[in-house]
Amino acid sequence: MGEIKQREIALKQGEQVNIRTASETDAAAILDLYRSVLAEGRYTLLLLEEMQRTEEEERKDIANEIKRPGCLRVVAEVDGLIVGMARVKAGGLQRTAHFGDVDSVWVHAEWRRHGIGNALMGAIVRWSEGEKGIEKLGLFVFSTSEAAIALYHRNGFTIEGRAPRDIKFAEGDYADTVIMGRMVD
Repeated sequence: MGEIKQREIALKQGEQVNIRTASETDAAAILDLYRSVLAEGRYTLLLLEEMQRTEEEERKDIANEIKRPGCLRVVAEVDGLIVGMARVKAGGLQRTAHFGDVDSVWVHAEWRRHGIGNALMGAIVRWSEGEKGIEKLGLFVFSTSEAAIALYHRNGFTIEGRAPRDIKFAEGDYADTVIMGRMVD
């Protein structure tokens, strides 16, 4: 069920990051992180001006995910500041309950290329290997997110498909959606 054992990891530059299960008290910090990623404009389906989510909605979702089998939300915390978050949700139907959809992996721009994304993905992979019923992890990523695709490859994901020009940033500016998956050992 939606929890991991907390781990402290030394990052590439020597900082310590705490990887732990998100709690309801993290809702405001997670939304701040999300807004920072949205503001960059190239990594999410949602645009910053479309963001309507409230802290109360986020808090309720976190509480529900902790209770729901096949769901996990983890955060990366450095010196008390949440700098990364990743979430996986298993399907709610009998035919999809074996599939964990990694639907969010966010790292604050200032903390990218420090090893935080790898630590978050490692936590999800380890959790999935012990989570009863999860047989496969999958995700969708923009083809323009080359660093994210490399991160997922390093964590055992392979490209399973591609949807050309699936994302439109602006007139004449498109990205493909890359479909990636990883069988759980």
